[in-house]
Amino acid sequence: MLLRSLGPSLRRLLPAFDLSSCQILRHSALFVHLLRLPNRSSDSSRFSGFHPPPLSSESSGDLTPFRRSSSGSADITPCQSDISSCLIPADYRRLLLLELRELLLRCNHQDHRCQRQLAPTPRDFKRTPGTCLAVAWAHPKFGSVLASCSYDGRVIIWKEGTKPEEWIQSHVFIEHKSSVNSIAWAPNELGLCLACGSSDGNISVFTARADGGWHTTKIDQAHPVGVTSVSWAPALAPGALVGSGSLDPVQKLASGGCDNTVKVWKLYNGNWKMDCFPALQMHSDWVRDVSWAPNLGLPKSTIASCSQDGTAVIWTVGKEGDQWEGKVVHDFKTPVWRVTWSLTGNMLAVADGNNSVTLWKEAVDGEWQQVTAVEP
Repeated sequence: MLLRSLGPSLRRLLPAFDLSSCQILRHSALFVHLLRLPNRSSDSSRFSGFHPPPLSSESSGDLTPFRRSSSGSADITPCQSDISSCLIPADYRRLLLLELRELLLRCNHQDHRCQRQLAPTPRDFKRTPGTCLAVAWAHPKFGSVLASCSYDGRVIIWKEGTKPEEWIQSHVFIEHKSSVNSIAWAPNELGLCLACGSSDGNISVFTARADGGWHTTKIDQAHPVGVTSVSWAPALAPGALVGSGSLDPVQKLASGGCDNTVKVWKLYNGNWKMDCFPALQMHSDWVRDVSWAPNLGLPKSTIASCSQDGTAVIWTVGKEGDQWEGKVVHDFKTPVWRVTWSLTGNMLAVADGNNSVTLWKEAVDGEWQQVTAVEP
């Protein structure tokens, strides 16, 4: 087997883990996929553009890593047991190891044990079966309600118990078959409603019913290679405060994905439909985060997005049916991980891969200017 032949290399390169910790790789073609990469440019930033094949039972057949010839074509001679003998660039080997470390540290989804768990404290919730990737508070009008999502595809709703520091699992959603990467509560005007984006490519929306149950709607294959982020639009329609928009609440979502695009979705008669044609595309790599700006009823909608390609982009549209227009805020020359708006929607905070947070504001000429940097 591939894992058995690569065992000595993995033990040497990942000394903190036993070979048994690599069970997660038996269910993924990621390792083999990276060994089969052609000899491309050594620019490591291109790594994130490669995506592993889908996880399926069919992908577990031929697991023999191919050797690459100098021309880039595959040779059927298997690699030797040492990973360093495989003809792939050094940077890709280094990035492969980083990816392996991340997978092993995040979770072993087969036996639900994390290799490096912190010691529990009295304030800890009962741990979710997989590594928790995000948490989000619901509006206070619904009480103390918290949502969490995890690497094993579960979304859990937590409610405060009757005892001090007691939190109870109110509901567990298992609709997703892969990691749930992002969750977001809708504006309180829409009720207790949670949107979830997953690596399986789908977006699910869970809405609490009066009888205590939950209604589920889904956007199938919103981003076929994976959803990285979701964000709700303000419930107040653009232009509502100046008489040019409806006062009825609107249900819209923005999403970003591994297909390098940002998409806008709207609920029509109980079904989610794409509300921007074509998809918004100014990024050349994975979209890491999207954030819909508060508009206070003014006649404009604004979305911020950031990407692995190092850029943050502001998308605006004047009225319903118009085309969205994008403008690059700045090229940070490093992956940008998070964007978030101030409560008034006039200032944008950006977190990038240099461990810095910068604040940006639109000038009178329409250009975005850095206001300040937040020191770590």
